[in-house]
Amino acid sequence: MGLVKLPEEVDDDQAILLSDIVPTAYMAAENAQIKPGNTIAVFGLGPVGQFCVACAKLFDVGRIITIDTIPSRLEMARAQGAEVIDFNAEDPIAAIKELTSGIGVDRVIDAVGVDANRPHSGPAAKPAAKKHAKEKEKVAPEANPKDGNWEPGDAPSIVLSWSVEAVAKAGTVSIIGVYSEVDSFPIGNAMEKNLTLTMGNCNHRRYIPHLLELVSSGSLNPAKILTQREPMTSVIEAYKAFDKRKPGWIKVKLEPAIETSLAA
Repeated sequence: MGLVKLPEEVDDDQAILLSDIVPTAYMAAENAQIKPGNTIAVFGLGPVGQFCVACAKLFDVGRIITIDTIPSRLEMARAQGAEVIDFNAEDPIAAIKELTSGIGVDRVIDAVGVDANRPHSGPAAKPAAKKHAKEKEKVAPEANPKDGNWEPGDAPSIVLSWSVEAVAKAGTVSIIGVYSEVDSFPIGNAMEKNLTLTMGNCNHRRYIPHLLELVSSGSLNPAKILTQREPMTSVIEAYKAFDKRKPGWIKVKLEPAIETSLAA
């Protein structure tokens, strides 16, 4: 029951991305309850966040404001037509309020989850350091970083707080980033603002037929997010480079080695 026949118009690069992350992003956009003309914010511009931008456009969104700090990820979002905020250069909440005349955005998508990092420079750095100083130790007490890899995020709940602060009254926060236990969520602020919260794991199979139609028609091209193609034999090094958020490493495709002919 899990198999899906692919139309001839959908190539392998597009299809493999439809198996997981594109449905996840589409569900996030659907859960955000986007209305035509809405202004939305997407926190986190990894592969899922980039697809959240692409999928939100399918819902006739008005403006998309994106928040991250890695230049290549911000540039990819900008190329999709989004406005960008570097949280190490600006206070993201102040910037969102300025861009929306103090109102906030209609919808927020949290595409980060528990591995969030706080600002380490700029106007938001000191408040974030004070508020989230000890979170990492509580959420990831058995972390074993090595040479810059496998570092847990140092502010696991920061995007939850930012999402509630960034959204307008009676808005919707859609959480697709994965969370384990966190000690802090601004439930009082969310209640006072009459917010709707949606979240959950994606039923990928549910969305694939519709997404295949969008790809077949040319409305969506998932392969645009692929930035690297690496041989399967380099899988460990590829994972390390992606984990370190090296410039340009947004989504990596691993390819089997091409067999050489044994003919004389």
